[in-house]
Amino acid sequence: MTNDAEGLSAKGLRVIAVAKGGGTDGPRLVGLAGVADKIREDSRETVDQIRGLGVSVKMLTGDSLPIAVSIARQIGLGDKVGTMHDGKNAEDRMKSLDSTIEDSGGIAEIYPEDKYAIVKALQGRGHIVGMTGDGINDAPALQQAEVGVAVRDATDIAKDSASAVLTTEGLGGIVAMIKTGRTIYQRIFSWMLNMITKKTHLVGYIVAVLFLTHYFIISILSMVLLVFLTDFATMSISTDNVRYSLKPDSLNVSQLFKIGASLGILSTVEGVALTMAGLSYFGLNGGTSRLYTFGFTYLVLAGLFNLLVVRERGHFWKSRPSNVLIITTVAEILVVSGIALSGFLELAPLGYPTLLGILGYVSIVSFLVNDPVKVYLVSNSTPA
Repeated sequence: MTNDAEGLSAKGLRVIAVAKGGGTDGPRLVGLAGVADKIREDSRETVDQIRGLGVSVKMLTGDSLPIAVSIARQIGLGDKVGTMHDGKNAEDRMKSLDSTIEDSGGIAEIYPEDKYAIVKALQGRGHIVGMTGDGINDAPALQQAEVGVAVRDATDIAKDSASAVLTTEGLGGIVAMIKTGRTIYQRIFSWMLNMITKKTHLVGYIVAVLFLTHYFIISILSMVLLVFLTDFATMSISTDNVRYSLKPDSLNVSQLFKIGASLGILSTVEGVALTMAGLSYFGLNGGTSRLYTFGFTYLVLAGLFNLLVVRERGHFWKSRPSNVLIITTVAEILVVSGIALSGFLELAPLGYPTLLGILGYVSIVSFLVNDPVKVYLVSNSTPA
């Protein structure tokens, strides 16, 4: 009978003893019945998708080891399933499992309080932990985890303890949560990188040109116009089409500043080289009005093209900008070109050759120089 029970368990069936009779002799065991929990058809696909996003998936269950191994195989978690050993409390039972929990596809024969201990153990080893559950006994673990996810039909206390509640059947919503979170992260990353690059470039360029030529390259009016125009493009990042990362992201502010400052300094050197050449080639020594227009036109166009570069962690052609960003960028280029050609208040006209020279130079250095440098800096940055 024991062998029969183990055989049913190995098939993923819960074993129920069937007895009959009564009276003075009591019930008599007549057989065993196997009861199966139906696995959702999309379970294996969902697990594969989550693991494909760089998230390790583990199954926690109170079922016996043979049942847990069978289920783990069916949903693609492998055969490596551990058990909670006997102990006075959850912490004692974790001691023998603590060193191998990271490599296990699941843990069987656990008590309700073990889930909380497992979450704590993983956090103690430096992991960011997500936990799913539906019952009252899952509430402590859901609250302890960085991301607690209650399923759709979870109890109220489980939902209150969780960070998020799924509104659809199954765990497919977790995949959508991960992708959405990483998309938002990429937009924040692009915005911060753009701001650091732009501020470093703006300040560095104005100071460097002043030091080398003793000219202010930009007036108060053109500075106001510059801030006004570039902010529209910056706000468009919130609508941008971005690619979510296939591995977990972690914001490393120091590395972000190093990348942004490096790109800003590079842009400063490029801008100073253009300005020094323009002083003689474009005849900018004739008056400060044309010099103001030159500096304003260069800074706006450089900021727009650099935005198209830093919005994507890979090469700029890897993803298409959103329609809003494209329309905003084109509109601002047209406005700046109109000011450069016709002038505006104290900003004198530059003429077509100068405008086309600035536009061509900024396009070349942004896409052929700054973009490869950005890819190199991002790919070689140290994760947080």
